[in-house]
Amino acid sequence: MNSIIIVCAVITNEQNKILLCRRSVKKANPGKWEFPGGKLEGNESSEQAIIREIKEELDAEFIIQKPLKSFHVEVDVQSFNLIPFLGKLSGIVSQSTDHDLLEWLEPKEILRKDLTLPDIPLARYLSENDLFI
Repeated sequence: MNSIIIVCAVITNEQNKILLCRRSVKKANPGKWEFPGGKLEGNESSEQAIIREIKEELDAEFIIQKPLKSFHVEVDVQSFNLIPFLGKLSGIVSQSTDHDLLEWLEPKEILRKDLTLPDIPLARYLSENDLFI
């Protein structure tokens, strides 16, 4: 089974909160919460993909601080490799092309949201590890 490679952004603000996005009704898994990001296209690197995805979804520049631990997730008959990056945005974001709601949360609050299945291991990791040391 081939894995789909998904890049996602763990975007933090000055209060060390993390941006979580709710999928709009026009998307698969409507109403579910996720970290912004998406699939690699063509021959792009994971770094190029996350910068492109954040520009497309949030109309902002994503400044990568560091890669985080990757996760392999099986959902039904599909396999995902989730590649997260910790970083910040240049500018203020108020809307998304893929999401109907954006919310800044403490890392431990993220698991209280109705997350997409591939995002749950990353949310657990964030709640158990202090990224802001």
